[in-house]
Amino acid sequence: MNEFQSKYASCFSNGGRVIGVSLREEFSVDAMALRDNEEVIKLYNTHPLTPGIKAIIEQVKICKNEWKCDYVFVATMCLDSIEAFKEEFGEDVIFFVDRERLPLAEMLNQAAWDGFVDKSDEEINQIAMSEEKNNMIGYVQEILGLSKCDYLVAASYSGSIAALIMNGGNYEEVEFLPDFHHSKNY
Repeated sequence: MNEFQSKYASCFSNGGRVIGVSLREEFSVDAMALRDNEEVIKLYNTHPLTPGIKAIIEQVKICKNEWKCDYVFVATMCLDSIEAFKEEFGEDVIFFVDRERLPLAEMLNQAAWDGFVDKSDEEINQIAMSEEKNNMIGYVQEILGLSKCDYLVAASYSGSIAALIMNGGNYEEVEFLPDFHHSKNY
């Protein structure tokens, strides 16, 4: 925890303006293109469907320039996204939470909903708790980081909502990514 607090302080106390990017790639057009299970695709029709990573980066570039931000803090589960953001924004990208990240295709192969459609909620929760405890801690740390940013670009999911609540209305601007499913649940 001390390492997290040290990295957190160095990122958010240097006077730079930070745009937070809250992603959930398994609910993106990129992920849907990789899925080949019709039952799973149908299941995900009730979830928000965000643009692919290239389109998201283009939107973040526009916001970063318009809002005159110095840094981009990215909260993501996917290694592909980290690589894409580093390639586009270089040293302006902040990733300070250590947690396991996988390429999107590999993550989808291991995803609870994709791999365990017939499991009960209790079984899925047991799997998540046993295999991903450290990742869950990292996830919460990333939400805390998002809540401390000056601006937010976010996918519609619970992590973005948590960051909004924790921020207490102090974001200067918030931009939600499009939801191509127009989900009413989020």
